[in-house]
Amino acid sequence: MPDIYQGSELWDLSLVDPDNRRPVDFELRERMLQKLDADRLRHGPVAAARERYLAWEDGAVKLLLTALGLRARRRWPELFGAAPTCRCSPRERGPRA
Repeated sequence: MPDIYQGSELWDLSLVDPDNRRPVDFELRERMLQKLDADRLRHGPVAAARERYLAWEDGAVKLLLTALGLRARRRWPELFGAAPTCRCSPRERGPRA
Protein backbone atom coordinates (compact mmCIF):
# COMPACT_ATOMS: atom_id res chain seq x y z
CA MET A 1 0.00 0.00 0.00
CA PRO A 2 1.52 3.36 -0.95
CA ASP A 3 2.08 5.88 1.81
CA ILE A 4 0.48 9.30 1.64
CA TYR A 5 2.27 11.64 3.99
CA GLN A 6 0.46 14.62 5.44
CA GLY A 7 1.76 17.68 3.67
CA SER A 8 3.09 15.82 0.62
CA GLU A 9 -0.09 16.13 -1.45
CA LEU A 10 1.75 18.59 -3.72
CA TRP A 11 5.23 18.20 -5.19
CA ASP A 12 7.88 17.69 -2.53
CA LEU A 13 11.32 18.08 -4.08
CA SER A 14 13.33 17.33 -0.95
CA LEU A 15 15.96 14.62 -1.12
CA VAL A 16 14.80 12.85 2.05
CA ASP A 17 11.62 11.15 3.22
CA PRO A 18 8.78 13.54 4.01
CA ASP A 19 9.06 14.97 7.50
CA ASN A 20 5.69 15.07 9.27
CA ARG A 21 7.04 17.79 11.57
CA ARG A 22 7.21 20.39 8.80
CA PRO A 23 4.45 23.02 8.81
CA VAL A 24 1.71 22.28 6.29
CA ASP A 25 -0.24 25.00 4.49
CA PHE A 26 -3.67 23.39 4.86
CA GLU A 27 -5.47 26.52 3.62
CA LEU A 28 -3.60 26.35 0.30
CA ARG A 29 -4.45 22.67 -0.14
CA GLU A 30 -8.10 23.28 0.74
CA ARG A 31 -8.37 26.15 -1.77
CA MET A 32 -6.70 24.08 -4.47
CA LEU A 33 -8.96 21.09 -3.78
CA GLN A 34 -12.08 23.28 -3.90
CA LYS A 35 -10.96 24.68 -7.25
CA LEU A 36 -10.21 21.19 -8.58
CA ASP A 37 -13.65 19.98 -7.53
CA ALA A 38 -15.33 23.02 -9.08
CA ASP A 39 -13.40 22.53 -12.34
CA ARG A 40 -14.40 18.86 -12.47
CA LEU A 41 -18.07 19.80 -12.06
CA ARG A 42 -17.88 22.66 -14.56
CA HIS A 43 -15.76 21.06 -17.31
CA GLY A 44 -16.08 17.35 -16.61
CA PRO A 45 -13.50 15.07 -15.01
CA VAL A 46 -11.45 14.31 -18.13
CA ALA A 47 -11.09 17.93 -19.25
CA ALA A 48 -10.27 19.07 -15.72
CA ALA A 49 -7.63 16.35 -15.28
CA ARG A 50 -6.10 17.19 -18.66
CA GLU A 51 -5.90 20.86 -17.74
CA ARG A 52 -4.11 20.01 -14.47
CA TYR A 53 -1.77 17.61 -16.27
CA LEU A 54 -0.77 20.30 -18.75
CA ALA A 55 -0.10 22.75 -15.89
CA TRP A 56 1.69 20.14 -13.74
CA GLU A 57 4.20 22.54 -12.18
CA ASP A 58 1.90 23.71 -9.34
CA GLY A 59 1.35 20.14 -8.08
CA ALA A 60 -2.44 20.27 -8.41
CA VAL A 61 -2.39 17.18 -10.64
CA LYS A 62 -0.83 15.20 -7.76
CA LEU A 63 -3.40 16.62 -5.33
CA LEU A 64 -6.21 15.67 -7.75
CA LEU A 65 -5.00 12.08 -8.16
CA THR A 66 -4.44 11.70 -4.42
CA ALA A 67 -7.92 13.03 -3.62
CA LEU A 68 -9.61 10.85 -6.23
CA GLY A 69 -7.75 7.77 -5.02
CA LEU A 70 -8.64 8.38 -1.39
CA ARG A 71 -12.27 9.08 -2.27
CA ALA A 72 -12.46 5.85 -4.29
CA ARG A 73 -10.93 3.95 -1.37
CA ARG A 74 -13.50 5.43 1.02
CA ARG A 75 -16.42 4.75 -1.34
CA TRP A 76 -15.39 1.23 -2.44
CA PRO A 77 -13.15 -0.24 0.31
CA GLU A 78 -13.79 -3.78 -0.96
CA LEU A 79 -11.90 -2.95 -4.16
CA PHE A 80 -8.80 -2.18 -2.11
CA GLY A 81 -8.84 -5.48 -0.25
CA ALA A 82 -9.35 -4.18 3.27
CA ALA A 83 -11.24 -1.79 5.48
CA PRO A 84 -10.51 1.90 4.72
CA THR A 85 -8.51 2.36 7.93
CA CYS A 86 -5.37 0.63 9.16
CA ARG A 87 -5.64 -1.02 12.54
CA CYS A 88 -1.98 -2.03 12.89
CA SER A 89 -0.14 -1.62 16.15
CA PRO A 90 3.68 -1.57 16.50
CA ARG A 91 3.56 -5.05 18.08
CA GLU A 92 1.73 -6.48 15.04
CA ARG A 93 4.39 -5.16 12.67
CA GLY A 94 7.27 -6.80 14.50
CA PRO A 95 10.31 -5.54 16.38
CA ARG A 96 12.12 -4.07 13.35
CA ALA A 97 9.20 -2.06 11.97
